[in-house]
Amino acid sequence: MKKIILIFTFALSLFSLVACGGAINAPANFRIDGDTASWDSVEGATKYRLEFVGESTQKRVVNEISVDLKSLNLPFGTYTVNVQAIVGDKESAYTTDNLTYEMVDDSAKVNVISEDGLTQSGFVKWMGRTEYNKLYQAVILYYSSSGFEVSFTGTKVTCELESTNKYPYVVIVVDGDFENSKRLQFTSNKMTLDLVEFGTDDGKEHKVALYKSTESQQAHIRVKKIETNGSFKEFSGYRDRKIEVIGDSVSAGFGNLASSKLDEYSLENTDSLKAFPFLVSLGLNAELNQLSVSGAGLKFSPYNDKNMFDAFQKVDVGSTKNWDFSYVPDLVIVELGTNDGYYIGTGKGTKEEFIHKYNEFLDYIHTVYPNAKIMMYYGGMKESNMYDAYTAIYEEAKSRIPDLGILKYEGDGNGAQGHPSAQSQKDIASAIIAKAKEMMNW
Repeated sequence: MKKIILIFTFALSLFSLVACGGAINAPANFRIDGDTASWDSVEGATKYRLEFVGESTQKRVVNEISVDLKSLNLPFGTYTVNVQAIVGDKESAYTTDNLTYEMVDDSAKVNVISEDGLTQSGFVKWMGRTEYNKLYQAVILYYSSSGFEVSFTGTKVTCELESTNKYPYVVIVVDGDFENSKRLQFTSNKMTLDLVEFGTDDGKEHKVALYKSTESQQAHIRVKKIETNGSFKEFSGYRDRKIEVIGDSVSAGFGNLASSKLDEYSLENTDSLKAFPFLVSLGLNAELNQLSVSGAGLKFSPYNDKNMFDAFQKVDVGSTKNWDFSYVPDLVIVELGTNDGYYIGTGKGTKEEFIHKYNEFLDYIHTVYPNAKIMMYYGGMKESNMYDAYTAIYEEAKSRIPDLGILKYEGDGNGAQGHPSAQSQKDIASAIIAKAKEMMNW
């Protein structure tokens, strides 16, 4: 009898609350995480109504305080969402959070990019000289600073990678935040790398980029697959400005992270993203195509047989496959001659031969890129025995090549084996940026 009285009393109290016009609170802590909407329960409520305002207004009633929005069969589109509580035949006001939710067609969702989709899907922005290889079913990253960028929604992006010969370094940049980039070394020749992982899904579009930090002759990187737990978005295109840098160890960033000029070169103490070509591209807000080969000369080298005139015409140094010159720069920066100078210093070659070859190379660049301006840069290794050769080349070529520029800026020699340190690379980049702005009216 007491139980019946208690039940009756509770029901009467609830009826009295509603009948007397007692206000019903709107649900608190309304939130949308990915495709799940949730909120705090409201006392006495057995149902809740969600309102979706978009091109049309949709309303859905649910019995729980959490719901998978994809289960509600909403028309595709973007909505502003709020929720109200239902107590008996009374309703609370809607929340005023005005959260945003996009109902997408999952049949068009792309969350895995592999094989020829790496270059044909339109979801990957490739940077530098790269090539899809059918044998490996991968895109090969050759030179320093080459890489890719994807835009995505979700919380995680992974990448399946392979390397050749040695364990190279890569740099990962999320949402353009270079100050907080991550530099990682391969731990094996085949690995799946987590590029980014967020704790929660904020529903926003993000970007993540991977750059090769190690030179081509040390290792190539093969990109096999890129995957996300959300979906990829078509990339929006390339920057309006484009530069190309053709150089040797100075532009490659050889030993720029070393603690002393007496240190030997290593993969660990060399980071191309802290070398002047990449820093110049950031400073000019320009795309970068970089061809840097340590030890290479334009005509001569005491260190190897790499010839940058030949390398310029191929997809990679030492390759037999021609480059298609699909990347058309506005400005070409040439940083060559240091290794030629060392060779000439041994008496095995002459400056006249070097000057002639450099002029041929400038003419060839101008033929391939007739609308691009060309800048000669020198001084990174304080190769003073070649300074007169550079000025002679400039004086001879400037009558044939419109607006040819020349810049001398000496490195500090504090990196490994007397190369420019990371700070010196910044200073060189600042000087080149100023010269480029003057030449290009940027």
